[in-house]
Amino acid sequence: TRSMLAVGFTVAFVAWVIIVNTYWMIVERDTNFRNPVNPIFPLFYVYNALVFIAAVNLYYRHKHKFLGWTFHGVAASVLMLVALAPFKMGGGSRTALFFNNPNQLGYFALCSATVLVLISTRIRISSIYTALSLLACLFLVLISLSKSAIIGFFVLLAMLLLNPRVGGRTLASILVATSVLFAIGYTTP
Repeated sequence: TRSMLAVGFTVAFVAWVIIVNTYWMIVERDTNFRNPVNPIFPLFYVYNALVFIAAVNLYYRHKHKFLGWTFHGVAASVLMLVALAPFKMGGGSRTALFFNNPNQLGYFALCSATVLVLISTRIRISSIYTALSLLACLFLVLISLSKSAIIGFFVLLAMLLLNPRVGGRTLASILVATSVLFAIGYTTP
């Protein structure tokens, strides 16, 4: 099945990372933890692979329930960042919030928006809730001022407009919310 193929590729990739990292650790003869070739670094790949395998397993056990939980979890994390933004925003033009740099915030918001859009086309989620969550993602993208995230978000919105599965109310909610956010952004000094 497709899930077994994905798990197989993931395990093969992690094995390859461990082999390459071990080879370079031997060649460099250095186990210093500040060195990029470090015996600890492949453990991050192992952890991520285990999380991925757990997610695939949960999806095949619970299908739509798992997608709903994922949607609510992603939406909650995005909405929480938006709620905490006024307390963390600095005086600079680009904001990173709790990330290391603004590009990471923009990338997180773009990935979150993509997950929300994909799930909302698979299961029934309130149009207003989806639009609010996407508006929150757009807010995060805009405060990061990450050019690639801004372009990516609007490509995502264009793809959403072209998707026949998306209902008219969802599209109307998203477009109105986006227009309101831009109007507020351009009229506020």
